[in-house]
Formats: sequence, structure tokens, C-alpha cells
Amino acid sequence: MKTIPIILFLLITAWVPEKPASTREEAYKVYANFVGGRWETKGKWSGGADFHQEVIVETELTKNIFTVRTRDYIDSNEFDGSQRNYGIRAWDKKEQKMKFWEFDVFGGIITGDVIIDGNNIYLVYEYPDKNGVTKTLADVWIYVDKDTYVYKVCDFDNGKPGKEYMSSIYKRK
Repeated sequence: MKTIPIILFLLITAWVPEKPASTREEAYKVYANFVGGRWETKGKWSGGADFHQEVIVETELTKNIFTVRTRDYIDSNEFDGSQRNYGIRAWDKKEQKMKFWEFDVFGGIITGDVIIDGNNIYLVYEYPDKNGVTKTLADVWIYVDKDTYVYKVCDFDNGKPGKEYMSSIYKRK
């Protein structure tokens, strides 16, 4: 008889996600793992195109801002020396949450929220598809260890990742 309450407790706790970071200190502690070294991944988009990126994260302004420099394929032929994006991750004191801004070489700007869940990081943003329909997407960084993350680009609906467009492994070099 005592077994049933234990099983119910285990089932309920397995379905409840961790509470996302609610303070600047919690969010910065998790994001700070990216600082130091160069992160690299190689993979393929769901449509078959190559995906190759290198990311360097640094802190600026008395460690209140994370800057992210991303190099990858610009025209599917070049990698060396091709910086594609420059990003900023920072705590928005007014909204009481971490946000991000990503600027690309084509003049695009993407903004969104950074959701920290345990050691996992979700960059959630609105992005227009080929037909101009706006979708909510997430770049998801799933923590494996201090030098490894599983990286996914996917739909994001009702607080959960959906259809995946790309999945790869980032390693610190």
C-alpha cells in the first residue's frame, strides 16, 4: 500500500520541469560556463545543408554583459575568418529576466528571452519562415558536462521544444 504514494510522487516529479532561473545571479552562474575557450560544432540541418559554427563568449562591462562572437558558413563555402553574428546576453532589470540580442552580417537583428532551466539554456525568439509567417523558435543548449552541450534549433510552443530543424554537439576547444 505504501508503494502507490511513492510511485505517484516519482511520476509527478518526473513530469514537473525545473523552475527556470528567476534571478540575475542564477542566470549568470549558468551562462558563465560558456566563458573561456572556443566552442565548436559541425552538423547538418534537417534539409541536409552543412552546419559548422564556432562561438566565443566573453564578459564585458564589469561582467554584467556576455558577448558572443559567432563564426560560420556565410555562403556555404567559407569558414575561416567569417564572423557571422555578434550577440549580447544581459539581465533586463525592468523585466526581471535575461534577454538576448543577435546582430548578423546581413543586417538582421534577432531579440528574445534567455530561459535558464537547471543547466540548460533556451534562447527563445520570433523568426519569419520563407513565407513570412512568424514562428517561435528556440536555440536550445542542453548541458552534458562543463565542456559539452547538445545544441538544437527547434520550434518552441507552450514552453516546450517541438519540431527540430538541427541538432549537433558543441565542444569546448
